[in-house]
Amino acid sequence: MLQLLASCSFLTCNLVTNKDGNVFRVYGLASVGRYLLPNEDGVSLAPIFLLSQENVNVDPWYHLKDCLLEGTLPFMKAHNAKNPFEYAMKAARRRNLFNQSMHNHAALVMKKILEIYKGFEEINQLVDVAGGLGANISLLVSKYPQIRGINFDLPHVIKDAPSYQGIH
Repeated sequence: MLQLLASCSFLTCNLVTNKDGNVFRVYGLASVGRYLLPNEDGVSLAPIFLLSQENVNVDPWYHLKDCLLEGTLPFMKAHNAKNPFEYAMKAARRRNLFNQSMHNHAALVMKKILEIYKGFEEINQLVDVAGGLGANISLLVSKYPQIRGINFDLPHVIKDAPSYQGIH
């Protein structure tokens, strides 16, 4: 497994010779691997990686060819369900993993946006449609407290969202 991860550049691999002349491999975390570990804000891309490897998300790929020929949807064919979000939300573990994935991704991306983009300085109210757990809007309001933030999403998503100051 370590060699596989090294071949994908998640890990580094170096050959080291010990004092007895024996050669062995030493593995370390490559720069891309840092995205799988929590950063200073406690978020990483690990939940997104885990979510992408869930059978519920992998199985539709096995139906892609047939679905392209038939004009149907791979997710529907794999799971007899039209909406992947509703299907995934039925199991608490998948729902939590999905919400954590979206939260972490939003936090990582929005942090970079807020470092560069200054277009929010004059805004007084902002609605984040499909805002999930509220990561984006909370980061915006924390940097620009004059913004009255509204996190708008489906009821089953909002019920799991933490409350943030300045977010309605």
